[in-house]
Amino acid sequence: MKPTKLLRHFLGGHPELQHLSTQRGLAQLVDRSESLLRAVEGGGVKLSLKFARAISDKTGVSREWLMEESVSGAEVPALDGSPLRYETVIARLKGGFDQDPQPSKLDPPMASEITAESSARVIDSPMDNKLKMAAAFGDYVKWMLIERASRGETGLIADIGKLLSASGSDDARGPGTL
Repeated sequence: MKPTKLLRHFLGGHPELQHLSTQRGLAQLVDRSESLLRAVEGGGVKLSLKFARAISDKTGVSREWLMEESVSGAEVPALDGSPLRYETVIARLKGGFDQDPQPSKLDPPMASEITAESSARVIDSPMDNKLKMAAAFGDYVKWMLIERASRGETGLIADIGKLLSASGSDDARGPGTL
């Protein structure tokens, strides 16, 4: 069976996702034509990496799995290799990225809370506010890492690794601490 077809069957198993279980629904989700998806599932056209990336970005399904010519079994793998969950797809459709068993509710709009003006106010504020700002920034960085890693980008992760290994190497807290 074609991976996109198995994904559509999976999506049809949840009431909030049933509209994506048709070729038309899945194609519209990723801004592609129904006829293109029909041709991919019929074997006349090979799924492109760009098309697979669009489906993966919207649903959280593994791109590598989508690129397979044919799959067997009923399990649809997520980006991290674990079974795809309905909650992951729903979170992605709503703009969040549920990567953990307990949803972290990391939402991109958190970045709007971290501005130069708000950062300047935090410098002169009590410690509680500084800790909240640090936590918000940490949550945003975590979201960004998950988002970029899900797209196969590793540059940001490598840059953060360099910063962590460079900062605090002489610090009493130990190497790699901030």
